[in-house]
Amino acid sequence: MSTDRLQVYTLTSDTVALEMINYGARTTALKVLSHGQWRSVILALPDHRDYCIDSVSLGAMVGPVGGRIENSYCCIDEMAVHLEPNDGDHQLHGGESGIGQLYWDVEACEQGLDFSLQLPEGHGGYPAGLALTCSVRLIENGLSYTVNARCTAPTLVNVTQHNYYCLGPAGSLPDHQLSLYVEDGYEVDSDRVATSTSFGLQQDGFKPDSDALVSDWLATHRRRLAELGGFDHYFYRSTSAMIQSEPSVIGSLTYDGLTLSISTDQPGVQVYTRFGEDDTLEAICLEPQVVPNAINRDCLEDTILRPEQRYQWRSILKFSDHD
Repeated sequence: MSTDRLQVYTLTSDTVALEMINYGARTTALKVLSHGQWRSVILALPDHRDYCIDSVSLGAMVGPVGGRIENSYCCIDEMAVHLEPNDGDHQLHGGESGIGQLYWDVEACEQGLDFSLQLPEGHGGYPAGLALTCSVRLIENGLSYTVNARCTAPTLVNVTQHNYYCLGPAGSLPDHQLSLYVEDGYEVDSDRVATSTSFGLQQDGFKPDSDALVSDWLATHRRRLAELGGFDHYFYRSTSAMIQSEPSVIGSLTYDGLTLSISTDQPGVQVYTRFGEDDTLEAICLEPQVVPNAINRDCLEDTILRPEQRYQWRSILKFSDHD
């Protein structure tokens, strides 16, 4: 991937310093003022050009559909759709040319950054053209991402944002406290595709909103996570709270006097734990979205977008200090 078009943008406030690039609308640095000191809270690569050869969607907007679509296949209005596979037989994060692997147009405004991207019909195998915008704004003690999309014909849209969070120094993630304000989740098969089997959070007597250490989460569920090495699972709100007109908190992460709370209008969150080459737990992704592969499942939520509709996705990050 050529880096000739690569541009870097910065936003700063009294409490937040944000850096983004136009490639993949990626967040490449995020620092917050905590107890009088600036603290980095996401993983970052040493050189901006490295993001153009990155294979793990570091800090990217991903889609048109985040996660795996089983066998790169679905039906929309009884029409078979064959997507381009890039993860074995499956399509992951929109394929090799997903929105996290493309250059977006960017306009800087007084309040933030406005990204836009046009995908032609047939891109990645999707049956319609898609116009996407992503507005990023600094807010009090945090920031917000808002994605809107329009299409030319019925297609799939289920984007998410892919920051890798760690609120402390390298190696500290096991000692972070994690809360998920959800009811349950889905198991995955050996290809990490969500199944119809319940994850069983309550069956273990381990309440997801209990502020347990990340290491305890991994230890409690070690049997089901053995093949994956960690989490790559989708967790959903209670069925009565699936539809959100306004963002509400779905998860939080706390370490050394700093808490990150993530609010979203989405029905659930994909949780992914990343390990380094030395098997050290590096970071955790909390990715608000509809369940991946929803098009091939019996789900309450629909990921089909039609020309008369407008797709919207919102995620708000808020940081707070405590003793």
